[in-house]
Amino acid sequence: AYIMFTSGSTGIPKGIVHTHDSGNAYARLSVRQYGITADDVLGAHSPLHFDMSTLGYLSIPLAGGCAVIIPDAYTKFPASMSQLMQDERMTIWYSVPFAIIQLMSRGGLESRTLEALRWILYGGEPFAPRQVRELLDLLPAVKVSNVYGPAEVNQCTHFTVPSDITGTEESIPIGHACTGNSALIVDDHDARIETGEIGELLIASPTMMQGYYRRSELNRACFHEADGTRYYRTGDLASRGPDGLLYYHGRKDQQVKIRGNRVEINELENLVMQNPAVDEVAAYQVGKGTERERIEISVLLRHGAELDTRQVLDQIALLFPAYARPESIVVRSEFPRTASDKIDRRKLASNTIAS
Repeated sequence: AYIMFTSGSTGIPKGIVHTHDSGNAYARLSVRQYGITADDVLGAHSPLHFDMSTLGYLSIPLAGGCAVIIPDAYTKFPASMSQLMQDERMTIWYSVPFAIIQLMSRGGLESRTLEALRWILYGGEPFAPRQVRELLDLLPAVKVSNVYGPAEVNQCTHFTVPSDITGTEESIPIGHACTGNSALIVDDHDARIETGEIGELLIASPTMMQGYYRRSELNRACFHEADGTRYYRTGDLASRGPDGLLYYHGRKDQQVKIRGNRVEINELENLVMQNPAVDEVAAYQVGKGTERERIEISVLLRHGAELDTRQVLDQIALLFPAYARPESIVVRSEFPRTASDKIDRRKLASNTIAS
């Protein structure tokens, strides 16, 4: 039915081959999951080459709803985008957290009449609990859900954030596997691991791709058979909590070791994001394999906010061993981003972006 290419930010772009079966399965799953009807109006924020666009191009037409394709100019001016949301009476919004953060900070949401809006979906990257709490305060009548799923399987897990979230939680879960999907967490030897332990997340789903376009070697490596079921290796690290919910712990291929010591990058980011002055944070490894091998942290600040970087570094020193502590925190005016608006940590690590 279609081939969607990855951004190539972590290597050579891969063509993800989806069939009519997988595309149709995703459309039906999401229509059922969110109760989409002909009365719904979606803000189609994602570009066509990004897998989040499938909600607008597959699911909404299946239900007979309307997808408002947002011009690029609106994405650069959040106040104009929120005005468009009001004028078009959008009922569902789906984007990466970055776009929502922009709407919250510069979109004037508090002055808009968005009574038609019923659901905000986000995915692609983690969204800080503190910011999700602020979003719920701004739009108390709106449901907010964390949607997880690599482009290879479309959407496969879902978690609706409870209205009583405090904002002090360490992270937002990615939830439970959607109806008809199965989630498996394994160690480096493909053995199932226990609740609470971190391993690679594998997904079996009718929404799964057929394979990578003309990449037979990748296809042999990316699938796993267990109990007669074919799973896709997401390359993401996850754990299952005592409540049965799945929690995301970053990318397996972004695991960082400093002089042989493993550093939990996502835990560093979660700690820094608790500071109310910070809008976004990225931790990454620089100088890999050299004497200057270290962790670096960059942040974007809220408009008009100031950050006491020494205080944050002192906080990190209380919780992390010496090898995991950054020497400084870089305050930047912007982050390099992939075509889908995710933070491009690879470019940050190469030190090619001026602070």
